[in-house]
Amino acid sequence: TSYNMFGSKDEVLKAMDVSNFDWSVFQKKEVVEELPHINKHYSIIRQLQPQSVEDLADVLALIRPGKIDLFDDYLADKVKTRKRLYKRPSNGGMYFKKSHAIAYAMMIVVVINGQKRFDFFG
Repeated sequence: TSYNMFGSKDEVLKAMDVSNFDWSVFQKKEVVEELPHINKHYSIIRQLQPQSVEDLADVLALIRPGKIDLFDDYLADKVKTRKRLYKRPSNGGMYFKKSHAIAYAMMIVVVINGQKRFDFFG
């Protein structure tokens, strides 16, 4: 699993720190292709350029079924589009709850921080 590289809960908690996180890592195709949940979506990541956990959560919500149609709207105005991104579709279609998207985004940050720690990305 994503957390197997850590020896303790404290190591995981340290890897959750985003205070010095380098968000430009998502512009590196070779890095994105190794990450869980977003590895096949480099072109979307490159265009959206996440700069926070919330931005990364939005990317995850957009690539899930039923919300990719909001991509252009999100590019134009992400704050306004967020209100629609996490709403349950009236047709009962699939969507991603914001709490789940944030949790998945944090897991990706932890993986990146952990892999940097163990020099997987150089």
